[in-house]
Amino acid sequence: MKYISIPNIKDYQHYKEGRKIIWIKLYLSILNSFKIQQLSDREKWLYISLLLRSALDDNRIALNDTYIRHNCSIKSRQNITKSIKKMARLKLINIKSDSKLIANRYQADSKLIEQKEREKEIDIEKEKEILKKEKNKLLNKFKI
Repeated sequence: MKYISIPNIKDYQHYKEGRKIIWIKLYLSILNSFKIQQLSDREKWLYISLLLRSALDDNRIALNDTYIRHNCSIKSRQNITKSIKKMARLKLINIKSDSKLIANRYQADSKLIEQKEREKEIDIEKEKEILKKEKNKLLNKFKI
């Protein structure tokens, strides 16, 4: 699976490794950056969102439009793929492949499937219990 990483993410991080990141540094020099000036206003917001998301995702943001749109709070219909490619060309971000990321996503999906199966089993048991109670009510009603 492909993912996005920010090449100089350590420049934006205040804390050393091991601490939960709750904020990032954003330098004023970003306003004068030639690379940033090449981005549209929407792309600039996407880039800032990717910086924030990168801090949360250990600098491994899944390269998936839906994931990025949802987790970076992008509501507009901008073409995220096109913007990502542009940022990669400008070397603001890196696009990498990682089989470990695939394994982690697969494991998370497996856990979700197991949880849904358990929920179905619980629902079936509850349904059986309800049917049993209704059956007993009917039997008691007709015994009189």
